[in-house]
Amino acid sequence: MTDLNISINDELLAFIKTRVSEGAYVSVSDYLQALVAADRDNREKTDRFLMDGLESGAPVPLNMSEIRRKAFSVFEREKTK
Repeated sequence: MTDLNISINDELLAFIKTRVSEGAYVSVSDYLQALVAADRDNREKTDRFLMDGLESGAPVPLNMSEIRRKAFSVFEREKTK
């Protein structure tokens, strides 16, 4: 594993130390590793969604009136349960 030195403001450091003291993370290093890993995973997921969208075919225009009508229909049906 490689060491990394960073500068961080006092407010953010206090937040990180609080998360560690709450037991959510073992150490500041553990917190930062989890944060970077989550960012990487979110980026990969976003890239996959974008590619899925591009590969899904020609765009279809949205009919907002129809979408709104269906949404209200579902809402009314759920409200009566």
